[in-house]
Amino acid sequence: MVRKFLWALFAVLFSMNANAQFSQLLESVKGQVVNSAQNQISQGARSATNEAIQAAQSRTGKIVESVRSSASQDVSKEAPKEASTENQDVKPK
Repeated sequence: MVRKFLWALFAVLFSMNANAQFSQLLESVKGQVVNSAQNQISQGARSATNEAIQAAQSRTGKIVESVRSSASQDVSKEAPKEASTENQDVKPK
């Protein structure tokens, strides 16, 4: 009778220990999964941010080049007009 009681007590203690270890294992796995997911989300966000910045820089560069090109064409169109007005202001002696 005492032996049965001791074996039952041993089984209960062993079961509680195993359950505690299993719970710790589950918590550890959960922590690793959450950490991994957060890392992947962070990397995805960084990647998306970098792509958006590159796209914005590319568009900005194209706009700046377009404005420069347009301004350059306007200057070349205005240059002959200015030269001709200067010649008109000069009176022959």
